[in-house]
Amino acid sequence: MNKDETTGSLPELNNDGIGYATYEHTNLESTARIVTVNNTNPGASQYPYQRRLFYVYKNPPNDAVQAFLGYATSPQIKQGL
Repeated sequence: MNKDETTGSLPELNNDGIGYATYEHTNLESTARIVTVNNTNPGASQYPYQRRLFYVYKNPPNDAVQAFLGYATSPQIKQGL
């Protein structure tokens, strides 16, 4: 692949290719089939392969960091809106 891009790489896989991507990048793709593990969809909290992301910043946070943290921890983001 020339680029690390989910949507652009799907046609390259043809009908019998195998690849990997984040669930968020493939969830709405009509040309991708998502594989469950132990009958669990990758969108479920009990899916066995997950990664945690952390925000790291210098303390005290500057105004831009505070604004981002307010956005990233807002109820709308937690609900996936």
